[in-house]
Amino acid sequence: MGGSQVLSEKKKLKLNLSKFLFIGATALTFAQASTAFASGTVTFLFFDRNGNALSSASVRNILNNNNAGWDGDALVNPTNLQDLEETPLYDTNQGLAFDTISEPAALSLNWPTTRGYSTLIVDNGGKGFSNGGTVNFTYQAALDSSRRLVAALAARPTYQPSAAFKTAYSAMSADLQQATASSAQSTRGKYGQLALDQAHIANDLMLSEYGHAMTGRSATWLGTTFDTTDNVSTTVSNATVATPHGWVRMVFDPSAQPSDYTEAVNAAHAAGLKVLGQPIDSSEAASFSQSAYVARFQTYIQAFPNMDAWEIGNEVNGSWLGSGMGQKIAATASYVAAAAPKAQRVLTLYWQIGTDAPEWSTFNWARANLPASTRNLINVVLLSTYVEDAPMGLAFDQIMNELHTEFPNQKIGLGELGYWSPDTSQAWWAISPNNPTTSTRRAVANQYYSASLGYSFGVGGGFWWYFAEDTLSDPQLTGAIRAGVTGAF
Repeated sequence: MGGSQVLSEKKKLKLNLSKFLFIGATALTFAQASTAFASGTVTFLFFDRNGNALSSASVRNILNNNNAGWDGDALVNPTNLQDLEETPLYDTNQGLAFDTISEPAALSLNWPTTRGYSTLIVDNGGKGFSNGGTVNFTYQAALDSSRRLVAALAARPTYQPSAAFKTAYSAMSADLQQATASSAQSTRGKYGQLALDQAHIANDLMLSEYGHAMTGRSATWLGTTFDTTDNVSTTVSNATVATPHGWVRMVFDPSAQPSDYTEAVNAAHAAGLKVLGQPIDSSEAASFSQSAYVARFQTYIQAFPNMDAWEIGNEVNGSWLGSGMGQKIAATASYVAAAAPKAQRVLTLYWQIGTDAPEWSTFNWARANLPASTRNLINVVLLSTYVEDAPMGLAFDQIMNELHTEFPNQKIGLGELGYWSPDTSQAWWAISPNNPTTSTRRAVANQYYSASLGYSFGVGGGFWWYFAEDTLSDPQLTGAIRAGVTGAF
């Protein structure tokens, strides 16, 4: 390598993308936010934590985080998260509204709590919206979020909640009771937002605490990403500390040769790390014809016959990859299965609902482009998530379970995580009510790594993208990942 740096192209692309069940023995039950509906338009009323009505302009400002992000609202199937319509919300004198469509639909959007932005899915008690009416947004969102939290707890009968979880859960319950007891929309909106804040705290605690209890399973792939060949010794050392079931994704830059990565791959293996090879990143996939795509894998498989896994497609549903990705994946999966039968075959999807068009939405794309013949050649399906684009947050459990439903014969997990860039002015915030800083970045790593562990059908994952660079500038990030996967450092 001669001391030179081989850096993936993803940074250049992404910088330019425009784009529990019980407390004691009493279960939670609450009334619906509204009861009488007439066909046509669903109008949402918005209130802040003080009960003040929010104008449509103020709500828009919240949705796009003061213009640092973008409106990501969409109508989705409340059961399988199929994207049905992009940006349905429009301004009214009362707030924001959408027109009902030919099937029941939930509203998905990015919404903040004191814990940060989430993909928030408002699904009207699970049945979606089929008719028109007026809905108190934060109250209904809190009802739906609390209902899903109760279901998530029921699915984890061995979960031992912490005192912190019980405090947040009790506060959520009390706020919802306050909201339900009032007939005033402003009071319902106020306590709805307060309940949503506590639901988010309780949800994150449940996911991380249960994930920690699942740590140690032999099936876990706790990973980091090496997108540069610089500082290999330090990065390998940091990776072995961060991920006790260590995997690394090795990103092979298109301008480099396989020999440029020999030292890094050998060093990772020598340290006891398993390696996931990525010959083609999402930022470069559009420039490869199908034959060139497969040939690229042939070159790297010949160079590294002992690779533990191959990523046959990265963030494959991103609009920037263009058309034909389904065929490229099918051909590559078939080739890798024959040429490297001992290696795992991995596919990474990009998490997004509201995006350029429904065809690029995560589950829409998978259902349209991955037939059974292709799926049968894939061992692991991972989900890439960047918190300044579409943070999962309160929807994490729903998303992971739907991914398993979609791919019941594959292990699932997180395959890419982090912030696109250190430019905090151009990002959604998550975990903390401040723009991304080193401390909030650590908190994101800690939460998402731990949450990913809590699924018997999963591999965990993580694969923090800028691990090599970020841990050099912030050594404590290594410890935050370690704490996320072990519960202690």
